[in-house]
Amino acid sequence: MDVRTSPRRVAALVASALFVLGCVAPSAALALDVPAAAEKPAATEPDGESGGALPGAGAGTDVSGGTSQEPPAAVTPDPVSVSLSARVTLSGRALAAGELSVELLRDGTVVQKAPCAADGTVVFAPVVFTEKGTAAFALRMAPATVAGVTVDDKTVPVDVAVEEASGALVASVAYDGSADAPVFSNVYRHPAGWEGQGQSRRYYLADGTYVVDAWHTVDGLRYRFDGDGHPRTGWYDEGGNRYYLDPSTGAARTGWLDLAGQRFYLDPASGALKVGWADVDGQRFWLRRSDNAWGPKGSVGSGWLTENGQTYFLRRANSPWGPRGSIGTGWLTEGGQTYFLRRADSQWGPKGSIGSGWLSDGGHWYFLRRANSPWGPRGSMGRGWLNDGGTWYHLSGSGAMDTGWLASGGRWYWLSASGAMATGWAKVGGSWYYLDWPSGAMWANRWVSGIYWVGSSGSMATNAWVDGGRYWVDGSGRWTRGGAPGSMGGRAQGYSSPTPYLILVDNGANRVGVYRGGRGSWTEVRSMACSCGKRSTPTVRGTFSVGSRGYSFGENKGYSCYYWTQFYGDYLFHSILYNPYSHVVQDGRLGAGLSHGCVRLAIGDAKWIYDTIPRGTTVVSY
Repeated sequence: MDVRTSPRRVAALVASALFVLGCVAPSAALALDVPAAAEKPAATEPDGESGGALPGAGAGTDVSGGTSQEPPAAVTPDPVSVSLSARVTLSGRALAAGELSVELLRDGTVVQKAPCAADGTVVFAPVVFTEKGTAAFALRMAPATVAGVTVDDKTVPVDVAVEEASGALVASVAYDGSADAPVFSNVYRHPAGWEGQGQSRRYYLADGTYVVDAWHTVDGLRYRFDGDGHPRTGWYDEGGNRYYLDPSTGAARTGWLDLAGQRFYLDPASGALKVGWADVDGQRFWLRRSDNAWGPKGSVGSGWLTENGQTYFLRRANSPWGPRGSIGTGWLTEGGQTYFLRRADSQWGPKGSIGSGWLSDGGHWYFLRRANSPWGPRGSMGRGWLNDGGTWYHLSGSGAMDTGWLASGGRWYWLSASGAMATGWAKVGGSWYYLDWPSGAMWANRWVSGIYWVGSSGSMATNAWVDGGRYWVDGSGRWTRGGAPGSMGGRAQGYSSPTPYLILVDNGANRVGVYRGGRGSWTEVRSMACSCGKRSTPTVRGTFSVGSRGYSFGENKGYSCYYWTQFYGDYLFHSILYNPYSHVVQDGRLGAGLSHGCVRLAIGDAKWIYDTIPRGTTVVSY
């Protein structure tokens, strides 16, 4: 090989060095020498033969004694340029020009990087070869710079063979043994998550597809995507359920929803609109089952509701007992009527439903109408007289059933512990009373069956002169001919009083009798147990008259006596002894001589005398 180097060869060698070092811009043509084929060494004569070079002879000098001349110059073939290429594809979406690149490597070093065109073609800057030989390259995808793209990870070897033909260099390219440019197959998967804004958004899954025509949960919120992959909004019906999807985000709302003046409740898990009964936060609500004149499907009802034969009341507004639309329980006054709404589910009806019939609540009995009537609708509380099952009852102004003595319409009635009105004879507190049949009104100041006398209090008289002192009734209350002159009633007939009342005190029996009428016609109106004076301080005997009266005394002596009525000097009718300024009994004994001379009475009897007996009334103590 001619070792002389022409200027053009020097330039080619420099370009080759720059190419190998990666210093050439991708768009610049590269010139490089390829390894040439090996040249034969120059022939020499055997040692000692006459054709050998002489010592000291310069190379190329003719020593044969002939004429000296230069040999002909070597001919350098024209260089050849090669443009390597490739093709890229992208599945999952359209390919954009320049978004993917392919790298050209030599000896593991990137020497060029070429972007793709929109159709996927990739063409590298020309590579110039100045000598024949073979050059080895490789092609591979450059790392992706676009989110969601996974590049083909293969590396394709490329061999460029340069030959000389007819004084020119000719190159052939083999891509992994094939003349066809390689194809790099790349994949695009859309990043998982939201893309877009507002109602044009789509939600992409990990596989790069977006959700279409389905429910999907994102960050704990449910969305319903349409056929184009966009979130639905507003009211949406599916599978017999109704949902409300947020107008701005499309997320299914859950829990309470206030919309256009109506209130709805959506299932906390699925977001499905609740209808019918719903228990929320300890309250029970009624949610309309369908659209109607009062509100749309699922909206909270209020006021009266009839459902499956039961009647309920739904609160019309927020209150301390529950929010608007929640079911009322307990007592309710509405439209001038009072109702009872069951506080819990029971065998008689569900929570909040109206009760009917007899009800026990808070220690009292009430009656709730079993049907609509002129006095009130079904379930409303009764008041006044009630006939239920042939038995009469009386319900107070509060609706509670009365028991015991009842004054109504100017008459007295006796109601048993069960509340039933008594008729005929009834023994109450040790006394007998006669109650009219069928009205139940107590008789007073009249004969019963012509044998028994009931006085003004209604109690049957015993051992007393009755009916103006004209008749005597014995201990059993039966009228007997004659009388008992020694009895208190008999004794009373011999006295007169400037008032319509007369009081007798039997010190031996410790009894006080109060009579009304006049001399010879006194009728006992009240008989009282008492405690007269003890032996050391007896009660004064004789005939006296009622004087002053007062509320209490004795506090400075360690007790209180109430409702005192004076009948002589310091002798008084008054109550039993209580602790000072209280109604805690200190000494409540009656029926024996225990006092300091006054006549002790039960506080009710003392008050009755205090309230009833006029000043000047005759008092007989014996």
